[in-house]
Amino acid sequence: MDGNFRQVNLAQANLSNADLAGADLGGSNLSGANLKSVSLRDVNLQSANLNNADLRGAALHNANLQDVQINNARLEGAYLKGTPLASNALSPTDLT
Repeated sequence: MDGNFRQVNLAQANLSNADLAGADLGGSNLSGANLKSVSLRDVNLQSANLNNADLRGAALHNANLQDVQINNARLEGAYLKGTPLASNALSPTDLT
């Protein structure tokens, strides 16, 4: 799903199992969203709000997470290869 979805409000949205690969979600509000098992491969999430989002089992490889807000998110089983995260962006995120 290549597309420009910059700065959209998807707070609390249920996007589980969606294929968002290649999308531009920079600056978007995904706080509290259900993103379980979502494909976010090669997605731009720069400056997005992922606070309290459920990303369990999500594929985030090669995603741009620069300046992302990701506090209290659930990332258990998420695939993060090639996706750098600043350690302070993960506090207090659940990785168990």
